[in-house]
Amino acid sequence: MAYGKRLFEKECSLCHGLTGDGMAEKFYPVLAGQHYAYLLRQLADIRAGKRGNAHPTMVRLIAKYDNAQLVALSAYQASLATRPRGWVTQPRFCAPE
Repeated sequence: MAYGKRLFEKECSLCHGLTGDGMAEKFYPVLAGQHYAYLLRQLADIRAGKRGNAHPTMVRLIAKYDNAQLVALSAYQASLATRPRGWVTQPRFCAPE
């Protein structure tokens, strides 16, 4: 897991954030809490040129990664905790007592 974390913090976090929350305004997806198998498949497909909508920077960065690095990255990304999005932090109405 430590190796995946180092890889993620070195290059992936610049766009996806240290917590894997992504950047909605730039269409960089949330990675935190995604399923390991999904992440690994997406990374492998991007590296193989099978994802036509992949960001050119992502394609360039991932081209140098071997399978072990993709596995490490996917495992670390899947381990990142998710945070609720769009939840009301303070209730507007109180439940009847």
